[in-house]
Amino acid sequence: MFVSVAFGSKGKKYTGDDMFKVHEKMIREQGLGLEHFDAVAGHLVAAMKQLSVPQNLIDEATATVMTLRPVFDPAQNGTGETPDSLYTRIGGSAAVQATVDVFYKKVIADPLLSPFFEGIDMAKQRNKQVGTLGAGCVYIYVCVGSYLNV
Repeated sequence: MFVSVAFGSKGKKYTGDDMFKVHEKMIREQGLGLEHFDAVAGHLVAAMKQLSVPQNLIDEATATVMTLRPVFDPAQNGTGETPDSLYTRIGGSAAVQATVDVFYKKVIADPLLSPFFEGIDMAKQRNKQVGTLGAGCVYIYVCVGSYLNV
């Protein structure tokens, strides 16, 4: 289910723990790291090639999976984020929240887009976007990473 969600399957929603939390014990106690992540990602690519998935789709899937790699980087000091991640560089949670708030004010003010948001619970919509954009794109980490079960 995790790959299905991450790759855009309709009607699927992941409700489990984030990538780091799922693998924290293995990272801290067993040394799970980048070489292990790379091996798992390599097996995923090999499986898709064996199944004759077109290369452009393999490349797209690989790009999605590689967003998970920083979780396994020992330079993160067990935080689940890299010090130089986009999330950290733009200012973390407060910056993501502010960006989403300003973004939706602009969308709602746009006469071309506002009709699509009539009747939408905007507080819920904002929270969904903060969860998707925040924490180094935890949504992708959770959906793809948990499937890999590294």
